[in-house]
Amino acid sequence: MSNVAYASGYLFFVTEQTLMAQRFTPTTGETTGDASPVAEHVLFSPINLLGLFSVSHEGLLLFTAGGSDPPLTWYDRGGGTVGTVGPPSSVHSVSISPDGTQVMVSRSDGQQEDLWRHQLSQDTGSRFTFDYGFDILPLWSPDGEKIVFSSNRSGRYGLYQRGASGSGQVQGLLPSDHSQFATDWSKDGRYLVFMRTNQDQNYDLWVLPMTGATATAETREPFPFLQTAANEAWAKFSPDGHWLAYVSDETGRNEVFVQSFPDPGSKFQISENGGGTSVWRRDGKELFYVSAEGKMMAVTVETGADRFVAGARQALFDAGLDATQSYDVTADGQRFLLPSLPGSGGASSLTLVVNGLP
Repeated sequence: MSNVAYASGYLFFVTEQTLMAQRFTPTTGETTGDASPVAEHVLFSPINLLGLFSVSHEGLLLFTAGGSDPPLTWYDRGGGTVGTVGPPSSVHSVSISPDGTQVMVSRSDGQQEDLWRHQLSQDTGSRFTFDYGFDILPLWSPDGEKIVFSSNRSGRYGLYQRGASGSGQVQGLLPSDHSQFATDWSKDGRYLVFMRTNQDQNYDLWVLPMTGATATAETREPFPFLQTAANEAWAKFSPDGHWLAYVSDETGRNEVFVQSFPDPGSKFQISENGGGTSVWRRDGKELFYVSAEGKMMAVTVETGADRFVAGARQALFDAGLDATQSYDVTADGQRFLLPSLPGSGGASSLTLVVNGLP
């Protein structure tokens, strides 16, 4: 279920991309009767659990709807399409294997979201997770042997792990009373960086050591990397492990920053006028991010233990992504694999419902 709005004696919420309304009495805090559908095909983000709708006090409804879903698509640096992966489906997160032969994606069927593994040479896919709920943000271990992902199967989002071959059971990585979303695994295999909600429901950046093949949830001790009044999220390790790129709203809007790791000392702002999720080229010589206008941006960089130099920003193509969507890039930085928002395969539109009450 998504965010909830109240108007004219009703609670409004989105479930399975359907906008629902249910009678509610504020003085008693009780609902009565069954929830009734108000609108279909309402866009919904499983990562933020947000339905894209708004309700006035008089019951006037405004929501974003879309058409059919496209397949996962490969783009070149100029924005030209150079192939697809899998069937048309609602995909929200994507991760290319370290050897470039497979892709792990999260795919929604409107009721739940599961991980699917695709063999690129044969364009075949197999389901990887099966529990009811939302399984999202898959990450390959550097050796390609394990998958870490985030799931709300236990009530709140937490970190889970399974063998990449599909063998063995899904294991919880880090029990917590906070929602947690893993966003990257360092190339040396030592660290997992994740975003965790704090008491103000903002995101901080934490790091979980992953060394030791027999390490368990009881022996791993996570440590905070960035904890401020702002939201810090979507962190990605540089290939040499000395820097973290991440998104922060400390300026009043989302921007991409790079900060030294493991000690957060030297800091650089990468984006200008807004920026979202970033990905490093595998050799560490470029950093990609999505601008506030949805354009894929590229910045040449030089990194070292005590050195970070960023070049000019270059707009590559209109990616049509929002600031929270994941995507991935081939090792040479020449092809981009982009998912879609639900319904983005057709023209999305704002729909106004004048008499939206059941």
